[in-house]
Amino acid sequence: MSLLKILSRDRNNYDATFSNVKGTPANCRIQLAQSIKGVYRVHTIICPNAAPPLSTITNPALVITVNGTPTNTGTISDNTNIILPIIEDWGGSTLNAGETATTTTTNTNNLPVRDRYYDLDNIIVDLNTNLANNAVTAAVGLSVVYESHSSRLRFLKTDATMAVTIHTILDNAHSTAAPVLGITENVEMLAADTYKDTQAPVSLARDLLCYQINIAEAEFGVRDTKGRTSGIVLPIDENSHTTLIYRGSMHGEQYLNFPTGTSVLTIKLTNDRGEELSSLKGGLGQDYMILLEKVNNVHSKTFSKIPNRN
Repeated sequence: MSLLKILSRDRNNYDATFSNVKGTPANCRIQLAQSIKGVYRVHTIICPNAAPPLSTITNPALVITVNGTPTNTGTISDNTNIILPIIEDWGGSTLNAGETATTTTTNTNNLPVRDRYYDLDNIIVDLNTNLANNAVTAAVGLSVVYESHSSRLRFLKTDATMAVTIHTILDNAHSTAAPVLGITENVEMLAADTYKDTQAPVSLARDLLCYQINIAEAEFGVRDTKGRTSGIVLPIDENSHTTLIYRGSMHGEQYLNFPTGTSVLTIKLTNDRGEELSSLKGGLGQDYMILLEKVNNVHSKTFSKIPNRN
Protein backbone atom coordinates (compact mmCIF):
# COMPACT_ATOMS: atom_id res chain seq x y z
CA MET A 1 0.00 0.00 0.00
CA SER A 2 1.39 3.38 -1.06
CA LEU A 3 -0.09 6.31 0.87
CA LEU A 4 0.30 10.07 0.41
CA LYS A 5 -0.51 12.29 3.40
CA ILE A 6 -1.44 15.87 2.48
CA LEU A 7 -1.25 18.35 5.37
CA SER A 8 -2.65 21.85 4.85
CA ARG A 9 -0.23 23.12 7.52
CA ASP A 10 2.58 22.43 5.03
CA ARG A 11 1.18 24.98 2.60
CA ASN A 12 3.96 26.79 0.90
CA ASN A 13 5.98 27.24 3.93
CA TYR A 14 6.82 30.76 5.11
CA ASP A 15 7.38 34.27 3.87
CA ALA A 16 10.70 36.08 3.97
CA THR A 17 10.37 36.73 7.71
CA PHE A 18 9.71 33.02 8.41
CA SER A 19 6.70 34.02 10.45
CA ASN A 20 3.65 33.96 8.16
CA VAL A 21 2.49 30.83 6.35
CA LYS A 22 1.58 31.56 2.73
CA GLY A 23 -1.99 30.89 1.72
CA THR A 24 -4.81 29.65 3.92
CA PRO A 25 -6.06 26.13 4.63
CA ALA A 26 -8.92 26.70 2.18
CA ASN A 27 -6.78 28.18 -0.61
CA CYS A 28 -3.17 27.06 -0.77
CA ARG A 29 -0.31 25.44 -2.63
CA ILE A 30 1.56 22.51 -1.07
CA GLN A 31 5.02 21.40 -2.18
CA LEU A 32 5.48 17.62 -2.23
CA ALA A 33 8.72 15.85 -1.41
CA GLN A 34 8.55 14.03 -4.77
CA SER A 35 6.49 14.07 -7.93
CA ILE A 36 3.28 12.00 -8.12
CA LYS A 37 1.36 10.61 -11.10
CA GLY A 38 -1.53 8.23 -11.67
CA VAL A 39 -4.75 7.26 -9.91
CA TYR A 40 -5.32 7.63 -6.16
CA ARG A 41 -8.19 6.62 -3.90
CA VAL A 42 -9.35 8.85 -1.06
CA HIS A 43 -8.45 6.78 1.98
CA THR A 44 -9.13 9.18 4.90
CA ILE A 45 -9.89 12.88 5.45
CA ILE A 46 -9.75 14.54 8.87
CA CYS A 47 -11.19 18.05 8.81
CA PRO A 48 -12.73 20.39 11.42
CA ASN A 49 -16.39 21.28 11.10
CA ALA A 50 -17.13 25.00 11.06
CA ALA A 51 -19.42 26.98 13.33
CA PRO A 52 -23.09 27.69 12.58
CA PRO A 53 -23.84 30.47 10.08
CA LEU A 54 -23.61 33.99 11.49
CA SER A 55 -25.74 35.31 8.63
CA THR A 56 -28.69 33.16 9.69
CA ILE A 57 -28.58 33.94 13.43
CA THR A 58 -31.37 36.24 14.60
CA ASN A 59 -29.84 39.44 16.00
CA PRO A 60 -26.25 38.15 16.26
CA ALA A 61 -24.57 39.76 19.25
CA LEU A 62 -21.78 39.51 21.78
CA VAL A 63 -22.34 39.91 25.49
CA ILE A 64 -19.55 41.97 27.07
CA THR A 65 -18.95 42.88 30.69
CA VAL A 66 -16.61 45.72 31.64
CA ASN A 67 -15.23 45.58 35.19
CA GLY A 68 -18.09 43.30 36.11
CA THR A 69 -20.98 45.73 35.83
CA PRO A 70 -21.33 47.99 32.77
CA THR A 71 -24.29 49.68 31.13
CA ASN A 72 -24.55 51.19 27.68
CA THR A 73 -24.88 54.69 29.13
CA GLY A 74 -21.33 54.83 30.47
CA THR A 75 -22.37 54.47 34.10
CA ILE A 76 -21.78 51.48 36.34
CA SER A 77 -24.66 49.58 37.90
CA ASP A 78 -24.81 46.17 39.52
CA ASN A 79 -25.18 42.98 37.54
CA THR A 80 -25.47 44.41 34.01
CA ASN A 81 -24.12 43.08 30.71
CA ILE A 82 -23.81 44.90 27.40
CA ILE A 83 -25.45 43.04 24.54
CA LEU A 84 -23.51 44.35 21.58
CA PRO A 85 -25.13 43.75 18.17
CA ILE A 86 -23.03 43.06 15.12
CA ILE A 87 -25.50 43.49 12.29
CA GLU A 88 -28.68 45.33 13.17
CA ASP A 89 -31.01 46.60 15.89
CA TRP A 90 -31.00 44.21 18.80
CA GLY A 91 -34.39 43.55 20.28
CA GLY A 92 -35.66 40.28 18.91
CA SER A 93 -35.27 38.51 22.24
CA THR A 94 -36.26 39.25 25.81
CA LEU A 95 -33.60 40.74 28.04
CA ASN A 96 -32.58 38.86 31.14
CA ALA A 97 -32.47 40.63 34.47
CA GLY A 98 -29.54 43.01 34.64
CA GLU A 99 -28.90 43.21 30.88
CA THR A 100 -28.97 46.14 28.52
CA ALA A 101 -28.97 46.06 24.73
CA THR A 102 -27.04 48.52 22.58
CA THR A 103 -28.84 49.27 19.32
CA THR A 104 -27.55 50.20 15.89
CA THR A 105 -29.22 50.75 12.56
CA THR A 106 -28.83 48.33 9.69
CA ASN A 107 -27.17 49.84 6.63
CA THR A 108 -29.60 48.84 3.90
CA ASN A 109 -26.91 49.46 1.28
CA ASN A 110 -25.16 46.36 2.61
CA LEU A 111 -28.16 44.08 2.32
CA PRO A 112 -28.71 41.23 1.94
CA VAL A 113 -26.97 40.60 5.24
CA ARG A 114 -26.43 36.98 4.21
CA ASP A 115 -23.99 38.05 1.49
CA ARG A 116 -22.36 40.76 3.54
CA TYR A 117 -21.43 38.36 6.31
CA TYR A 118 -19.67 35.92 4.05
CA ASP A 119 -16.79 38.36 4.48
CA LEU A 120 -14.93 38.54 7.79
CA ASP A 121 -13.72 42.06 7.01
CA ASN A 122 -17.30 43.33 7.21
CA ILE A 123 -17.88 41.66 10.57
CA ILE A 124 -14.77 43.25 12.06
CA VAL A 125 -15.66 46.70 10.73
CA ASP A 126 -19.20 46.49 12.09
CA LEU A 127 -18.10 45.03 15.42
CA ASN A 128 -15.47 47.76 15.90
CA THR A 129 -18.01 50.43 14.94
CA ASN A 130 -20.38 49.22 17.62
CA LEU A 131 -17.59 48.91 20.19
CA ALA A 132 -16.64 52.54 19.47
CA ASN A 133 -20.26 53.71 19.64
CA ASN A 134 -20.90 52.13 23.02
CA ALA A 135 -19.91 54.49 25.83
CA VAL A 136 -18.55 51.80 28.14
CA THR A 137 -16.53 49.76 25.63
CA ALA A 138 -15.26 52.99 24.07
CA ALA A 139 -14.13 54.23 27.48
CA VAL A 140 -11.81 51.24 27.89
CA GLY A 141 -10.65 51.42 24.25
CA LEU A 142 -11.96 47.97 23.34
CA SER A 143 -11.45 46.88 19.71
CA VAL A 144 -10.83 43.72 17.70
CA VAL A 145 -8.44 42.64 14.93
CA TYR A 146 -7.98 39.45 12.91
CA GLU A 147 -4.72 37.53 13.38
CA SER A 148 -4.13 35.93 9.99
CA HIS A 149 -1.39 33.56 11.17
CA SER A 150 -3.73 31.86 13.66
CA SER A 151 -7.12 32.71 12.05
CA ARG A 152 -8.24 34.00 15.46
CA LEU A 153 -9.64 37.28 16.72
CA ARG A 154 -7.61 39.43 19.08
CA PHE A 155 -9.41 41.79 21.45
CA LEU A 156 -7.41 44.93 22.28
CA LYS A 157 -7.86 47.22 25.28
CA THR A 158 -6.17 50.56 26.04
CA ASP A 159 -7.50 51.10 29.58
CA ALA A 160 -5.33 49.60 32.35
CA THR A 161 -7.79 49.96 35.24
CA MET A 162 -10.81 47.90 34.20
CA ALA A 163 -11.27 44.20 33.41
CA VAL A 164 -13.30 43.00 30.43
CA THR A 165 -15.12 39.72 29.79
CA ILE A 166 -16.47 38.60 26.40
CA HIS A 167 -19.00 35.86 27.08
CA THR A 168 -19.59 32.52 25.37
CA ILE A 169 -23.05 31.48 24.30
CA LEU A 170 -23.00 28.83 27.03
CA ASP A 171 -22.28 31.51 29.62
CA ASN A 172 -24.93 33.86 28.23
CA ALA A 173 -27.51 32.76 25.66
CA HIS A 174 -27.61 36.23 24.11
CA SER A 175 -23.96 35.95 23.02
CA THR A 176 -25.07 34.24 19.82
CA ALA A 177 -22.10 35.30 17.68
CA ALA A 178 -19.53 33.80 20.04
CA PRO A 179 -19.31 30.29 18.49
CA VAL A 180 -18.79 31.70 14.99
CA LEU A 181 -16.05 34.05 16.19
CA GLY A 182 -14.09 31.31 17.96
CA ILE A 183 -15.13 32.23 21.51
CA THR A 184 -15.44 28.80 23.10
CA GLU A 185 -14.47 30.00 26.59
CA ASN A 186 -15.01 33.40 28.15
CA VAL A 187 -12.33 35.84 26.98
CA GLU A 188 -11.12 37.24 30.30
CA MET A 189 -9.04 40.42 30.08
CA LEU A 190 -7.62 41.50 33.40
CA ALA A 191 -7.26 45.20 34.11
CA ALA A 192 -3.58 45.14 33.16
CA ASP A 193 -4.12 43.14 29.96
CA THR A 194 -3.77 45.00 26.69
CA TYR A 195 -4.93 42.14 24.45
CA LYS A 196 -6.35 38.63 24.56
CA ASP A 197 -6.99 36.14 21.73
CA THR A 198 -10.03 33.93 21.27
CA GLN A 199 -9.58 30.23 21.94
CA ALA A 200 -10.52 28.93 18.47
CA PRO A 201 -10.22 30.14 14.87
CA VAL A 202 -12.98 32.12 13.22
CA SER A 203 -15.26 29.79 11.23
CA LEU A 204 -17.68 31.36 8.79
CA ALA A 205 -17.89 28.35 6.48
CA ARG A 206 -21.62 28.23 6.88
CA ASP A 207 -24.83 26.72 5.50
CA LEU A 208 -22.96 23.59 4.54
CA LEU A 209 -24.09 20.21 3.31
CA CYS A 210 -20.54 19.24 2.43
CA TYR A 211 -17.05 20.47 1.74
CA GLN A 212 -15.68 20.12 -1.78
CA ILE A 213 -11.92 19.71 -1.99
CA ASN A 214 -10.61 20.75 -5.38
CA ILE A 215 -7.05 20.04 -6.53
CA ALA A 216 -6.16 21.91 -9.72
CA GLU A 217 -3.59 19.34 -10.87
CA ALA A 218 -6.05 16.40 -10.61
CA GLU A 219 -8.92 14.98 -12.62
CA PHE A 220 -11.97 13.75 -10.73
CA GLY A 221 -14.56 11.06 -11.33
CA VAL A 222 -17.40 13.13 -9.85
CA ARG A 223 -19.49 15.59 -11.87
CA ASP A 224 -22.42 17.70 -10.75
CA THR A 225 -25.78 18.27 -12.44
CA LYS A 226 -24.27 20.96 -14.67
CA GLY A 227 -21.49 18.67 -15.83
CA ARG A 228 -18.74 20.31 -13.81
CA THR A 229 -16.13 18.35 -11.92
CA SER A 230 -16.75 18.79 -8.22
CA GLY A 231 -13.61 17.47 -6.54
CA ILE A 232 -13.60 15.31 -3.42
CA VAL A 233 -16.96 15.44 -1.62
CA LEU A 234 -16.68 15.50 2.18
CA PRO A 235 -20.18 15.20 3.71
CA ILE A 236 -20.87 17.08 6.92
CA ASP A 237 -22.50 14.67 9.35
CA GLU A 238 -21.29 16.03 12.69
CA ASN A 239 -22.17 18.99 14.89
CA SER A 240 -20.40 22.34 14.63
CA HIS A 241 -16.94 22.59 16.22
CA THR A 242 -16.41 18.83 15.96
CA THR A 243 -14.04 16.91 13.70
CA LEU A 244 -15.19 15.28 10.48
CA ILE A 245 -13.56 11.92 9.74
CA TYR A 246 -14.17 10.56 6.26
CA ARG A 247 -13.11 6.99 5.46
CA GLY A 248 -13.45 5.77 1.92
CA SER A 249 -14.11 2.21 3.07
CA MET A 250 -17.11 3.41 5.10
CA HIS A 251 -18.47 6.41 3.19
CA GLY A 252 -17.97 5.31 -0.40
CA GLU A 253 -14.86 5.35 -2.54
CA GLN A 254 -13.75 8.44 -4.45
CA TYR A 255 -10.85 8.55 -6.90
CA LEU A 256 -8.70 11.22 -8.50
CA ASN A 257 -6.13 11.06 -11.26
CA PHE A 258 -2.91 13.02 -11.71
CA PRO A 259 -2.47 12.70 -15.50
CA THR A 260 0.98 14.27 -15.57
CA GLY A 261 3.64 14.23 -12.91
CA THR A 262 3.30 17.03 -10.37
CA SER A 263 5.19 17.98 -7.24
CA VAL A 264 2.88 20.86 -6.24
CA LEU A 265 -0.79 20.64 -5.27
CA THR A 266 -3.05 23.68 -5.60
CA ILE A 267 -5.98 23.11 -3.24
CA LYS A 268 -9.20 25.07 -2.80
CA LEU A 269 -12.07 24.22 -0.48
CA THR A 270 -15.60 25.26 -1.40
CA ASN A 271 -19.03 24.65 0.03
CA ASP A 272 -21.70 22.69 -1.82
CA ARG A 273 -22.58 25.82 -3.81
CA GLY A 274 -19.03 26.21 -5.09
CA GLU A 275 -18.25 29.26 -2.91
CA GLU A 276 -14.63 29.39 -1.76
CA LEU A 277 -13.96 29.05 1.96
CA SER A 278 -10.73 31.03 2.16
CA SER A 279 -10.04 31.83 5.82
CA LEU A 280 -8.95 35.35 4.82
CA LYS A 281 -12.65 35.89 4.12
CA GLY A 282 -13.68 34.18 7.31
CA GLY A 283 -14.16 30.68 5.97
CA LEU A 284 -12.34 27.58 7.05
CA GLY A 285 -9.38 28.68 9.17
CA GLN A 286 -8.42 25.30 10.64
CA ASP A 287 -5.96 22.83 9.17
CA TYR A 288 -6.95 19.43 7.80
CA MET A 289 -5.36 16.17 6.58
CA ILE A 290 -6.04 14.16 3.42
CA LEU A 291 -4.71 10.62 3.03
CA LEU A 292 -4.57 9.26 -0.54
CA GLU A 293 -3.85 5.65 -1.52
CA LYS A 294 -2.17 4.80 -4.86
CA VAL A 295 -4.20 2.30 -6.88
CA ASN A 296 -3.49 0.39 -10.09
CA ASN A 297 -6.86 -1.17 -10.90
CA VAL A 298 -8.67 2.01 -12.05
CA HIS A 299 -7.96 3.24 -15.58
CA SER A 300 -7.22 6.93 -16.03
CA LYS A 301 -9.76 7.12 -18.90
CA THR A 302 -12.47 6.78 -16.25
CA PHE A 303 -11.90 10.39 -15.29
CA SER A 304 -13.52 13.50 -16.66
CA LYS A 305 -11.46 15.62 -19.01
CA ILE A 306 -13.60 18.64 -18.21
CA PRO A 307 -11.42 21.33 -16.59
CA ASN A 308 -11.87 21.81 -12.86
CA ARG A 309 -13.79 25.09 -12.82
CA ASN A 310 -14.79 25.24 -9.12
